[in-house]
Amino acid sequence: MTSSSPDEFEEMIFRVARIIRQEREQSKLDSGAIVDNKLIKLPTHGKVLFVGDIHGELDSLNEVLRRSNFTEENIKSGRRDYLIFLGDLVDRGPNSVEVLTALLDLKIQLKDNVILLRGNHELPDVNSRYGFMNEVYVKYHNHGKEIYTLCNRLFDKFPHAVVTGSGIFAVHGGIPENVSTLRQIADLEGDKLGQLLWNDPRPEIHGFEQNYGRDPLGLSEIRYFGDDITKKFLKEIGAKVLVRGHEYFEGMGYMVVSKRVLTIFTAKYGRPDWKRAYIDTNLSKKIENTDSLVPDIQLF
Repeated sequence: MTSSSPDEFEEMIFRVARIIRQEREQSKLDSGAIVDNKLIKLPTHGKVLFVGDIHGELDSLNEVLRRSNFTEENIKSGRRDYLIFLGDLVDRGPNSVEVLTALLDLKIQLKDNVILLRGNHELPDVNSRYGFMNEVYVKYHNHGKEIYTLCNRLFDKFPHAVVTGSGIFAVHGGIPENVSTLRQIADLEGDKLGQLLWNDPRPEIHGFEQNYGRDPLGLSEIRYFGDDITKKFLKEIGAKVLVRGHEYFEGMGYMVVSKRVLTIFTAKYGRPDWKRAYIDTNLSKKIENTDSLVPDIQLF
């Protein structure tokens, strides 16, 4: 897929913004999902794909779509499938514009069967520094500033998280401090939203600690969270497993933490030998811990 014209791309942005607004107004969607502000609740039937960070890699996106056979024909035939992207759609890779174009087109065609979660690279203070802004400016010239602004306005409308009836809580980053309910997740903003998009699990710690891996100077609100936090949070929201993106593990594609957290990464960062991963599972499947999902990880 090549870049759309400026007018075409802007129209796609506006159409997806309208679809997201209509989904919130409608609340219960045709697919069976329920939208509660920026939280999406999925039913206990149908197939679901979780895709990790794409980071502007059009070849990685196309390979997931090819392998999973997630198509409009399947949706129209009555299959209640969901395709969930865990954020970090843009930056780093060479084709953020084309990736975003493809995903907006999927959202327009398949509506609530496609869910685009927000990642930390869907924040303007990040994507202004890691490639997306420059790419938009180069590919859209005089229209670049306007399109870049529209993209970030759209990112601000993206949902924060997905929770399934089978016990999966899916988000880009991790658990924020002093957040214990789905109601809070749906309405997060400011520093707490930042923590949802940035925080990382570290099972060896207790509680929350400053995340010096992300912020060496310790000036931000970014945190590590321990397994005790994960266990407590999942129990309070009635879930069994946290599925997330945000971290890559060299050549592996995924990582399990304490059987409660499953991290997947779907970009290869220019390394053809690195494994990439997505999850292909069923919403009717009984989830006890990460052991229930590991067999459903697809590596490529």
